[in-house]
Amino acid sequence: MTIEPARVLKAIEKLEQIDPTHEFAYERAFLAFLSVRSLPAVVYPFHNELILYRTRPHDNDVLFEDISEITNPKPHLIKNFARCNRPFQSKFYCSEDRPTSFMELVNYWVSYKKPGDHLYATVGRWQISGDVPTLIVTSPDKELRTSDFDLYHGSHYDEIVKEFDKPTQEASHIFYRYLYDKFRKSAKNDPLVYIITAAYCNTVLALNEPGIAAVCYPSVPFGGQGINFAFNADFFAPERFQLTNVMRNRFKVYALPDNLLGFRENEAIDAKSIDLATGKIIW
Repeated sequence: MTIEPARVLKAIEKLEQIDPTHEFAYERAFLAFLSVRSLPAVVYPFHNELILYRTRPHDNDVLFEDISEITNPKPHLIKNFARCNRPFQSKFYCSEDRPTSFMELVNYWVSYKKPGDHLYATVGRWQISGDVPTLIVTSPDKELRTSDFDLYHGSHYDEIVKEFDKPTQEASHIFYRYLYDKFRKSAKNDPLVYIITAAYCNTVLALNEPGIAAVCYPSVPFGGQGINFAFNADFFAPERFQLTNVMRNRFKVYALPDNLLGFRENEAIDAKSIDLATGKIIW
């Protein structure tokens, strides 16, 4: 199906006009994406190659004993929009390494911590087995591909788009330039960002169910150099996700110039073992 550039531009105009405080803000974003009729989507199949890290932050000095306590939360606990989810929608968020996983929590930590406070983070190392068809958001412009992520997946984008007719190629470039900006933008002072990115993810995932298992996108705090994944809740299953290591970290908050905060790790405890059969973590 040919996608006309004018249709994409009209959808983007509708998205930018959304009032994020309106009761139907998310629904309007969803409908704007549907108005494109055939959404461009770059899907990359990972094969038995993912080792990822998921961090659960907590204020109390506890050692979680149940694996379920460090997996994705129950839907009723999700009260806000995030990069790939709406409220009451649970995703298994994780990152390619521990530093990226921690960095994703910085904005959350600085919102309520002060110098001298302690905070805790329990991070699990997960090995994902089998095929993982993953929605990729990358730049359509080669000159903007500076990270390893964009250099690798940008070429995959090129291979897919070159099979389209000319109008659809142009429409895809316009669309992905817009998405590229939104997925790399902080939502700290702009609530519309998460409404748009979550609506895009859910539109594509709903139209392709169950063909896409996750969304892969760069880390905003790391300037696009770290990689994050958001797995569909239905895809998270013991036969696919194996917890191999767990560590509980303690950080102390300290003051930096210009009223900024820093976080210094001052304790790390490794779990002694993991009993996958019983779902228990042994410290």
